[in-house]
Amino acid sequence: MQYLLFASLFLATILNSDAFASDYGDRIATLPEPIAKRLAEASSPNESGAIGRNKQAYFHVRFQRGMHHVADYGLVTKRRDVVQRFLKAVEYSLEHQLPAGDFKLVIPEALENQGKPSVADLTSGIAFFVSSLGLGIHALETNDWFMGALECEGERRRLAKLKPRLELTLAYLLKHQNYLKAADARAPNRLLFDALAFDMLGKILDKQSANDVAVTFVAKALEQVDAKDGYFIEGGGFDSSYNAVATALTLRLFMVGFRPKELRPICNNAIAWQSGRVLESGEVSTQGNARVRPGKSGESFLGKEKDVDIGHVVEAFVLADIALSDESFRKLAMKVIRFYERKRGDRVSDDSA
Repeated sequence: MQYLLFASLFLATILNSDAFASDYGDRIATLPEPIAKRLAEASSPNESGAIGRNKQAYFHVRFQRGMHHVADYGLVTKRRDVVQRFLKAVEYSLEHQLPAGDFKLVIPEALENQGKPSVADLTSGIAFFVSSLGLGIHALETNDWFMGALECEGERRRLAKLKPRLELTLAYLLKHQNYLKAADARAPNRLLFDALAFDMLGKILDKQSANDVAVTFVAKALEQVDAKDGYFIEGGGFDSSYNAVATALTLRLFMVGFRPKELRPICNNAIAWQSGRVLESGEVSTQGNARVRPGKSGESFLGKEKDVDIGHVVEAFVLADIALSDESFRKLAMKVIRFYERKRGDRVSDDSA
């Protein structure tokens, strides 16, 4: 009897542990295909594996962020060629890795007058990249089709060959974690990118030290949630773009098994607030935003005014559909997509930084 009681308690502990998320990739595979396709297209690598600003010429790995959407779409469709595109993007990124585990920076001539980024800036950029790379790899490694299909044996070997390189980058991030804690202290979305970077590498490489560091970053981010309305505080107030980013990241952490009891109410409240910022037309209201205010002296990045990060808005809603079992969020995601595809005439985009 004592053995059975101990076994039951042990099982319950595992099921509620931070590391338990063995079905993450299988759950990601249930994303609605039309939305998964749009998100993947917005971060689609070229034949070399370059994404975003790196397509014109390599700049930095921070612009490889978004590659996890390609892996997600490969799992949704069970398409080996899509998974290969994700792996190509990872391999392209790691071609620019330096011996210390950081990455080359090649500033375009048109931006040289804006100065050189600090060590903290570069480390933050690496964390952005690693959070996406890690989510993609973890999704593959927790998906029954990818891990079991004979046709994917070559892709599994390619993935295994990359891991020693990831060990180098984890060592670099661990060494420079205090730069991230100082630079990102008042930006919960960045703290959550940092947390995902450490947590994903901890899971992929079986390094508990990295998972432990992730806990400290999440704790700092959750200190910056509005107690009354549940949004993530950015720039001293609310922001309908950055709250979407932080909410999507928190939902990913929840889905990979990071402190589920702690994160579920945070996710519930943050996505509820985000829902209230969607107008009847499908437009995301920027009224009163602290950071992203198009045409109203909002923030800019590399000389370009920031717009609403529709990619993360859509991602937050579609993840909430799966993670919180509420189909109304999927309908909201499609409503937002329809509005911005009519307005911009393009795909969903990722404009955060």
